[in-house]
Amino acid sequence: RSQDPQANGRPSTQAAGAARGASANVPDASLKVIAEELKLLLQPTTTPHAEKRTIQMEQSREGLRVSLMDDANRSMFRPGTAVLNAYAREMLLQVARKISRSGVQVAIEGHTDGAGGQGAANWKLSADRALAARDTLIEGGLTPDRLAEVVALAATQPVYPDQPLRAENRRITIVLLAEGSALPSDVSFRF
Repeated sequence: RSQDPQANGRPSTQAAGAARGASANVPDASLKVIAEELKLLLQPTTTPHAEKRTIQMEQSREGLRVSLMDDANRSMFRPGTAVLNAYAREMLLQVARKISRSGVQVAIEGHTDGAGGQGAANWKLSADRALAARDTLIEGGLTPDRLAEVVALAATQPVYPDQPLRAENRRITIVLLAEGSALPSDVSFRF
């Protein structure tokens, strides 16, 4: 591989955030614990470096974002379909078993690469893949009432905006939603 960053593409900080290396800095204590457990579960120390890049975790206002991405060597779904491959199915089942023990609400996002542009087929594919992930999480023990939303995003939020066809842009993101704070967001607020 080339060491030139342009040759390999630059991940968008909007999509990838602080997730490189799968570090998660989540303010909510229960989400911090879940983040650490998921890192250990999904990225054992024997996992090759290239494979670790296909799992990203990042803190956001929403909570903990766990992105399971394709790479050039392995896809989570059969090409052009919403049929999960065995390894992606197993990852989702592991995530479900881990988060089903917490009370956290979950959102699921389906993302595609830019191959289909903004056409209806790309939107439908991202929706179908998000729904396939939802079904697998439920099969793994997550109860349907814990699912706050399932979202189709097609190719609108690529990890690599300068390379819309790059495999890593195809992903499922599971968002573990943080509980809203009872404190005012402006810390200078006075009664």
